[in-house]
Amino acid sequence: MKAGLAAVLAAAGWLVPAARGAPPRRDPVVLISAGRRVRWSELQAAIRQVPDPPERVGLEREPLRAARWYGRLVALAQAARRLGLESPALARQPLLARDQGLAARLMRRLARGIRPSLARQHAYYRRHPSRFRQIRARYILISDRAALAPRSRRSRRAARRMARRIALALRRGERFAAAARRYSNDATTRSRGGELGFVSPGQVIPRFWRHLAALRQGEISPPFATRFGWNIVQAGAAREAPFATIAALIAGRLRQQALDRRVAAVLAAAHIRVQSAALERAGR
Repeated sequence: MKAGLAAVLAAAGWLVPAARGAPPRRDPVVLISAGRRVRWSELQAAIRQVPDPPERVGLEREPLRAARWYGRLVALAQAARRLGLESPALARQPLLARDQGLAARLMRRLARGIRPSLARQHAYYRRHPSRFRQIRARYILISDRAALAPRSRRSRRAARRMARRIALALRRGERFAAAARRYSNDATTRSRGGELGFVSPGQVIPRFWRHLAALRQGEISPPFATRFGWNIVQAGAAREAPFATIAALIAGRLRQQALDRRVAAVLAAAHIRVQSAALERAGR
Protein backbone atom coordinates (compact mmCIF):
# COMPACT_ATOMS: atom_id res chain seq x y z
CA MET A 1 0.00 0.00 0.00
CA LYS A 2 2.79 2.41 0.91
CA ALA A 3 4.52 1.82 -2.42
CA GLY A 4 1.25 2.34 -4.26
CA LEU A 5 0.61 5.62 -2.44
CA ALA A 6 4.12 6.83 -3.28
CA ALA A 7 3.53 6.05 -6.94
CA VAL A 8 0.28 8.03 -6.92
CA LEU A 9 1.93 11.00 -5.21
CA ALA A 10 4.86 10.89 -7.61
CA ALA A 11 2.53 10.87 -10.58
CA ALA A 12 0.74 13.90 -9.13
CA GLY A 13 4.06 15.76 -8.86
CA TRP A 14 4.20 15.74 -5.06
CA LEU A 15 7.14 13.36 -4.83
CA VAL A 16 10.28 13.07 -6.89
CA PRO A 17 12.63 10.06 -6.89
CA ALA A 18 15.45 10.12 -4.39
CA ALA A 19 18.62 8.11 -4.17
CA ARG A 20 18.13 4.37 -3.70
CA GLY A 21 17.31 3.63 -0.08
CA ALA A 22 16.37 7.26 0.72
CA PRO A 23 12.74 8.37 1.13
CA PRO A 24 11.22 10.30 -1.80
CA ARG A 25 11.06 14.08 -1.36
CA ARG A 26 8.17 16.40 -2.07
CA ASP A 27 8.27 18.57 -5.19
CA PRO A 28 4.93 20.38 -5.32
CA VAL A 29 3.88 23.20 -7.59
CA VAL A 30 4.57 26.29 -5.47
CA LEU A 31 3.88 29.00 -8.04
CA ILE A 32 1.78 29.56 -11.14
CA SER A 33 2.73 32.52 -13.33
CA ALA A 34 1.50 33.23 -16.86
CA GLY A 35 0.34 29.61 -17.08
CA ARG A 36 3.76 28.23 -16.12
CA ARG A 37 3.64 25.83 -13.17
CA VAL A 38 6.80 26.23 -11.13
CA ARG A 39 7.75 23.39 -8.79
CA TRP A 40 9.74 23.67 -5.60
CA SER A 41 12.83 22.18 -7.29
CA GLU A 42 12.77 24.84 -10.05
CA LEU A 43 12.43 27.65 -7.54
CA GLN A 44 15.38 26.28 -5.56
CA ALA A 45 17.46 25.93 -8.74
CA ALA A 46 16.76 29.57 -9.64
CA ILE A 47 17.74 30.73 -6.15
CA ARG A 48 21.02 28.79 -6.28
CA GLN A 49 21.93 30.63 -9.49
CA VAL A 50 21.57 34.11 -7.96
CA PRO A 51 25.13 35.52 -8.20
CA ASP A 52 24.99 37.89 -5.21
CA PRO A 53 25.64 35.83 -2.04
CA PRO A 54 23.70 38.03 0.45
CA GLU A 55 20.68 38.18 -1.86
CA ARG A 56 20.86 34.43 -2.46
CA VAL A 57 20.95 33.68 1.25
CA GLY A 58 18.06 36.07 1.85
CA LEU A 59 15.91 34.30 -0.76
CA GLU A 60 16.81 30.90 0.69
CA ARG A 61 15.66 32.04 4.11
CA GLU A 62 12.44 33.65 2.86
CA PRO A 63 10.69 31.25 0.47
CA LEU A 64 7.59 33.44 0.14
CA ARG A 65 9.66 36.44 -0.96
CA ALA A 66 11.60 34.15 -3.30
CA ALA A 67 8.39 32.86 -4.89
CA ARG A 68 7.09 36.38 -5.45
CA TRP A 69 10.42 37.46 -6.97
CA TYR A 70 10.56 34.46 -9.28
CA GLY A 71 6.89 34.74 -10.16
CA ARG A 72 7.45 38.23 -11.57
CA LEU A 73 10.52 37.08 -13.49
CA VAL A 74 8.63 34.12 -14.96
CA ALA A 75 5.75 36.40 -16.01
CA LEU A 76 8.14 38.65 -17.94
CA ALA A 77 9.96 35.68 -19.49
CA GLN A 78 6.69 34.10 -20.61
CA ALA A 79 5.54 37.38 -22.16
CA ALA A 80 8.85 37.58 -24.05
CA ARG A 81 8.32 34.07 -25.41
CA ARG A 82 4.86 34.96 -26.64
CA LEU A 83 6.41 37.84 -28.58
CA GLY A 84 8.97 35.52 -30.15
CA LEU A 85 11.95 37.04 -28.34
CA GLU A 86 13.64 33.77 -27.42
CA SER A 87 16.69 32.62 -29.35
CA PRO A 88 18.57 29.29 -29.50
CA ALA A 89 21.56 30.84 -27.73
CA LEU A 90 19.36 32.14 -24.92
CA ALA A 91 17.53 28.81 -24.61
CA ARG A 92 20.88 27.11 -23.86
CA GLN A 93 21.58 29.39 -20.89
CA PRO A 94 21.08 28.19 -17.29
CA LEU A 95 17.58 28.60 -15.89
CA LEU A 96 17.94 31.98 -14.19
CA ALA A 97 20.13 33.54 -16.88
CA ARG A 98 17.65 32.43 -19.55
CA ASP A 99 14.65 33.97 -17.78
CA GLN A 100 16.57 37.15 -16.96
CA GLY A 101 17.69 37.44 -20.58
CA LEU A 102 14.12 37.05 -21.80
CA ALA A 103 12.91 39.62 -19.29
CA ALA A 104 15.59 42.08 -20.44
CA ARG A 105 14.53 41.65 -24.06
CA LEU A 106 10.91 42.25 -23.11
CA MET A 107 11.82 45.42 -21.21
CA ARG A 108 13.62 46.77 -24.27
CA ARG A 109 10.59 45.97 -26.42
CA LEU A 110 8.21 47.65 -23.93
CA ALA A 111 10.41 50.75 -23.79
CA ARG A 112 10.14 51.34 -27.52
CA GLY A 113 8.27 54.44 -28.54
CA ILE A 114 8.15 56.04 -25.09
CA ARG A 115 8.98 59.67 -25.86
CA PRO A 116 7.44 62.19 -23.43
CA SER A 117 6.51 65.41 -25.20
CA LEU A 118 8.00 68.73 -24.18
CA ALA A 119 4.54 69.82 -23.00
CA ARG A 120 4.34 66.83 -20.64
CA GLN A 121 7.81 67.58 -19.32
CA HIS A 122 6.84 71.18 -18.55
CA ALA A 123 3.61 70.04 -16.89
CA TYR A 124 5.54 67.62 -14.66
CA TYR A 125 7.99 70.39 -13.76
CA ARG A 126 5.13 72.72 -12.73
CA ARG A 127 3.32 70.03 -10.69
CA HIS A 128 6.35 68.99 -8.62
CA PRO A 129 8.35 72.11 -7.71
CA SER A 130 9.66 70.61 -4.44
CA ARG A 131 11.34 67.79 -6.36
CA PHE A 132 13.48 70.29 -8.22
CA ARG A 133 14.55 72.44 -5.30
CA GLN A 134 18.30 72.86 -5.22
CA ILE A 135 20.51 73.83 -2.31
CA ARG A 136 24.11 74.85 -2.55
CA ALA A 137 26.11 72.68 -0.18
CA ARG A 138 29.53 72.05 1.28
CA TYR A 139 30.32 68.85 3.10
CA ILE A 140 33.02 66.99 4.97
CA LEU A 141 33.26 63.21 4.71
CA ILE A 142 35.00 61.17 7.39
CA SER A 143 35.34 57.68 5.96
CA ASP A 144 36.21 54.42 7.70
CA ARG A 145 37.23 50.93 6.70
CA ALA A 146 33.65 49.57 7.01
CA ALA A 147 32.15 52.22 4.70
CA LEU A 148 31.02 51.70 1.14
CA ALA A 149 34.03 52.54 -1.07
CA PRO A 150 36.23 53.09 2.02
CA ARG A 151 38.73 55.94 1.86
CA SER A 152 40.33 55.41 5.26
CA ARG A 153 41.53 52.52 7.42
CA ARG A 154 40.18 54.02 10.65
CA SER A 155 37.45 52.19 12.57
CA ARG A 156 33.80 53.26 12.55
CA ARG A 157 34.13 54.42 16.16
CA ALA A 158 37.27 56.43 15.40
CA ALA A 159 35.52 58.07 12.45
CA ARG A 160 32.59 59.10 14.67
CA ARG A 161 34.93 60.58 17.28
CA MET A 162 36.79 62.52 14.60
CA ALA A 163 33.55 63.85 13.10
CA ARG A 164 32.44 65.04 16.53
CA ARG A 165 35.75 66.83 17.09
CA ILE A 166 35.42 68.59 13.74
CA ALA A 167 31.83 69.60 14.52
CA LEU A 168 33.00 71.09 17.82
CA ALA A 169 35.77 73.03 16.06
CA LEU A 170 33.23 74.40 13.58
CA ARG A 171 30.94 75.56 16.40
CA ARG A 172 33.93 77.34 17.93
CA GLY A 173 34.50 79.28 14.74
CA GLU A 174 36.73 77.27 12.43
CA ARG A 175 35.91 78.00 8.78
CA PHE A 176 34.06 75.14 7.08
CA ALA A 177 36.14 75.32 3.89
CA ALA A 178 39.37 75.15 5.86
CA ALA A 179 38.13 72.15 7.87
CA ALA A 180 37.08 70.37 4.67
CA ARG A 181 40.50 70.88 3.09
CA ARG A 182 42.18 69.58 6.22
CA TYR A 183 40.00 66.61 7.18
CA SER A 184 37.61 65.48 4.41
CA ASN A 185 38.18 62.09 2.80
CA ASP A 186 36.30 63.07 -0.37
CA ALA A 187 39.17 63.71 -2.75
CA THR A 188 36.87 65.30 -5.34
CA THR A 189 35.58 68.12 -3.12
CA ARG A 190 38.35 68.44 -0.54
CA SER A 191 40.47 70.83 -2.61
CA ARG A 192 37.37 73.01 -3.16
CA GLY A 193 36.70 73.33 0.55
CA GLY A 194 33.97 70.69 0.42
CA GLU A 195 32.02 72.55 -2.29
CA LEU A 196 29.34 70.38 -3.94
CA GLY A 197 27.57 73.17 -5.80
CA PHE A 198 23.79 73.09 -6.14
CA VAL A 199 22.30 69.66 -5.44
CA SER A 200 18.73 68.37 -5.64
CA PRO A 201 16.96 65.40 -3.98
CA GLY A 202 17.67 62.99 -6.81
CA GLN A 203 21.41 63.69 -6.82
CA VAL A 204 22.23 62.70 -3.24
CA ILE A 205 21.11 59.85 -1.00
CA PRO A 206 17.87 60.53 0.96
CA ARG A 207 19.48 60.79 4.41
CA PHE A 208 21.95 63.41 3.14
CA TRP A 209 19.15 65.44 1.57
CA ARG A 210 17.00 65.35 4.72
CA HIS A 211 19.82 66.81 6.80
CA LEU A 212 20.66 69.42 4.18
CA ALA A 213 17.04 70.49 3.59
CA ALA A 214 16.48 70.96 7.33
CA LEU A 215 19.16 73.68 7.52
CA ARG A 216 18.83 77.41 6.99
CA GLN A 217 21.37 79.15 4.80
CA GLY A 218 24.75 79.16 6.52
CA GLU A 219 23.82 76.54 9.11
CA ILE A 220 25.94 73.44 9.72
CA SER A 221 24.50 70.02 10.51
CA PRO A 222 25.61 67.80 13.36
CA PRO A 223 27.58 64.74 12.20
CA PHE A 224 25.38 62.02 10.70
CA ALA A 225 26.18 58.60 9.31
CA THR A 226 25.56 57.26 5.82
CA ARG A 227 26.90 54.13 4.15
CA PHE A 228 29.86 56.23 2.96
CA GLY A 229 30.92 57.28 6.46
CA TRP A 230 30.26 60.26 8.75
CA ASN A 231 29.13 63.51 7.16
CA ILE A 232 28.92 67.17 8.16
CA VAL A 233 27.07 69.45 5.74
CA GLN A 234 26.67 73.21 5.44
CA ALA A 235 23.71 74.71 3.56
CA GLY A 236 24.08 77.61 1.18
CA ALA A 237 21.53 79.41 -0.98
CA ALA A 238 18.42 77.58 -2.25
CA ARG A 239 16.77 77.88 -5.64
CA GLU A 240 14.39 76.11 -7.98
CA ALA A 241 16.35 74.27 -10.64
CA PRO A 242 15.96 75.88 -14.09
CA PHE A 243 13.93 73.64 -16.40
CA ALA A 244 16.66 73.62 -19.03
CA THR A 245 19.12 72.02 -16.60
CA ILE A 246 16.83 69.15 -15.64
CA ALA A 247 14.75 68.55 -18.76
CA ALA A 248 16.64 65.31 -19.45
CA LEU A 249 16.04 64.15 -15.87
CA ILE A 250 12.30 64.83 -16.17
CA ALA A 251 12.09 63.05 -19.51
CA GLY A 252 13.84 60.05 -17.95
CA ARG A 253 11.39 59.96 -15.07
CA LEU A 254 8.41 60.13 -17.39
CA ARG A 255 9.84 57.35 -19.55
CA GLN A 256 10.37 55.20 -16.46
CA GLN A 257 6.83 55.83 -15.25
CA ALA A 258 5.41 54.81 -18.63
CA LEU A 259 7.58 51.68 -18.68
CA ASP A 260 6.50 50.80 -15.13
CA ARG A 261 2.86 50.98 -16.20
CA ARG A 262 3.50 48.65 -19.14
CA VAL A 263 5.35 46.18 -16.92
CA ALA A 264 2.53 46.33 -14.35
CA ALA A 265 0.06 45.44 -17.10
CA VAL A 266 2.16 42.40 -18.07
CA LEU A 267 2.35 41.24 -14.44
CA ALA A 268 -1.39 41.74 -13.92
CA ALA A 269 -2.17 39.67 -17.02
CA ALA A 270 0.09 36.87 -15.74
CA HIS A 271 -2.25 36.15 -12.78
CA ILE A 272 0.66 35.21 -10.51
CA ARG A 273 -0.44 32.84 -7.75
CA VAL A 274 1.87 31.67 -5.00
CA GLN A 275 0.75 28.35 -3.51
CA SER A 276 1.54 29.33 0.08
CA ALA A 277 0.53 26.04 1.71
CA ALA A 278 2.57 23.96 -0.73
CA LEU A 279 5.50 26.35 -0.34
CA GLU A 280 5.39 26.03 3.43
CA ARG A 281 5.22 22.24 3.36
CA ALA A 282 8.03 21.92 0.82
CA GLY A 283 10.29 24.23 2.84
CA ARG A 284 10.11 22.19 6.02
